[in-house]
Amino acid sequence: SVVSTKSTGYVIDTDPQIFYTILHFYQTKGHLYCPPSVSEDRFIEEVKFFRLTKYFLKLSDSVDGVEEDEAEAPLIRTNIIWQFVEKSGSSIGAKIWSYVSITFILTAVTIFMVETLPAVEAKIADDTSLTHFVFFCIETTCIAFFTLEFILRGCSCPRFILFVKNILNWVDFVSILPYYIGLIFPGGIAHIFVVLRVLRVVRVLRLARHSDGIKIIFLALSTSVSELFFLVFFWSIAIIFFGSLIHYCEGSINEHFNSIPRSAWWVVVTMSSVGYGDCVPETTLGKLVGSLCIMSCMLVLALPMTVIISKVTRTYHTYIQKENRIELRKQIQCDTTTIQHSVTAV
Repeated sequence: SVVSTKSTGYVIDTDPQIFYTILHFYQTKGHLYCPPSVSEDRFIEEVKFFRLTKYFLKLSDSVDGVEEDEAEAPLIRTNIIWQFVEKSGSSIGAKIWSYVSITFILTAVTIFMVETLPAVEAKIADDTSLTHFVFFCIETTCIAFFTLEFILRGCSCPRFILFVKNILNWVDFVSILPYYIGLIFPGGIAHIFVVLRVLRVVRVLRLARHSDGIKIIFLALSTSVSELFFLVFFWSIAIIFFGSLIHYCEGSINEHFNSIPRSAWWVVVTMSSVGYGDCVPETTLGKLVGSLCIMSCMLVLALPMTVIISKVTRTYHTYIQKENRIELRKQIQCDTTTIQHSVTAV
C-alpha cells in the first residue's frame, strides 16, 4: 500500500527485498525475478500491485525451464474439448463430467471386487445366468465410457507427444485393454485370462487423474528414480547378506532357514518392521544377526526416504506454483478481454 505523509512525501509499505527487485526490473528493462528468501505467493501479491504479473510469469517460466505441459497448453491454445475432459474446474459441465467419471471408476472397481465372492463367482461362470448378463452389461457400460473419454482426450490434446509420455494415459489404456482382448479371444488361454483379470485392478489408479495429491506423488516418484534405485539396491544387498548369515547360523536346526531364499523372506519381513513371527531365530548367534538386521534397516530405509520426502515436498510446492501461474494467466486474459470490450464500446 502507498501511504501519503506531509513531511516525507509517499511511503511504500512493502518488503524492502521485493521493492528492490521491482526497482531492478525498471532499471534493467525487463529482468524480474523472485528473491530466494521471499515466498512466491507473497511476491506475486506485490507484483499484482505494481501490475507486472505478465512479465513475472513469462520470465519465471523461461528461467525455471518449465516446459509447456498438458495443463498449461490449453491456456495458450483454446481447445474446448480438452478443457472439458481434462480440467474439471474450467466449467460446470466439466465438473459434472469429472463426477460422472469418478462414478464409473468406482462402479468398475466395485464390480471387480464383488465378482470374486464365491457365491457371485459361481453365478458369473454360468453364461446363461441373469447375474452374468447384469455384470457384463455394467462392465460394458463402464468400458464404453472409459474408451470415449480416452479417445476424446487423445484426439483433443494440444501436444500428442506429451499425451503419450503421460503415465496416467497409459494407466487408462491398460485399464480398458483386458476387456477388448477378452472380446477378441472369448475362450482364451488360462494363464493369459488370469493376467487380464489382474490387469483390471489398474482401473483404481484412474482415480489419480481426479486427485491432486496422487498426481503429486506420481510426479515425485518420477523425479526420484535414482533414489528409489539406490534404495532397492542397498536393500537387496542387505537381504542377501543377512539371509546368508542367518542361514548358516540357523539352517541346521531350524527348517525355516534351511535355504538362503527362505531366509531372505525373514530378512524382508524383519527389515520392513512387519514381524509376522512365522520365522524366529532360536540360537544366540541367530538372535544377534537378527538384532543387527533390525538396526541396519534404519540406515538402509530411513536415509533414502528422507531424500524422497524432500522431493515430494519440493514437487508439491512446484505444483502449487504452477497452478497459481495458470490462475494468474486466466485472470490476465479476463482483464485483457474486459479492457478490449470497454475500448470497443467507447
